[in-house]
Amino acid sequence: MTKKIGRKRQRRRRSRTRGLSPSEKQVIVDWVWESLPNPYQPLRRCLHLAMLTERLATKIHPHRRFLFQAGTAFWLSEAAPAGPEEQGVQFGSEWSVDRLKARGDEWRLPPMLEMHCWVVDVTDPNRVQVIDLSTRHIAEQASQFGHTWSVEPLPDFIWSPREGLPYGTQYVADPDATQYARAHCGILRIELGEVG
Repeated sequence: MTKKIGRKRQRRRRSRTRGLSPSEKQVIVDWVWESLPNPYQPLRRCLHLAMLTERLATKIHPHRRFLFQAGTAFWLSEAAPAGPEEQGVQFGSEWSVDRLKARGDEWRLPPMLEMHCWVVDVTDPNRVQVIDLSTRHIAEQASQFGHTWSVEPLPDFIWSPREGLPYGTQYVADPDATQYARAHCGILRIELGEVG
């Protein structure tokens, strides 16, 4: 009897740590986008999406651990010219608590040019999944700020272990940025309305 219970526990543990299937991911992605208000503020896009992703993914899969994160993120926007010393150009948001403090109290919500928000699935600590539903608009956002985007567009969303991220993509979470963004999620919940 003890052996049989042990096997059941092993099966439950394996089911929790296996990754979600493409169809399971798509259900969450579709639900998050359908839950956004229309129109909504583009500069708060990643914060909206990350907040909703964490909440809805946890609701659908309560046995998994989804965590909201914020900090620095960069994506390759221009390929490197030929040559061993050349490097590509990245577009992104670099968190700086010093720049934030210099702006004073006028910012009620995180300035999106100075931070980025996403979610991680840490159910399996050996294979953490980065989840970013804002990537379909990154190239468009770059062009709005006069930044050249000459490489292939990013996928509509990223849901991948770090080793599988698109080339030149970086996500660096910062505890201060995450705390700052989380503190403002309550304001967004009022603006968005409670998600069922």
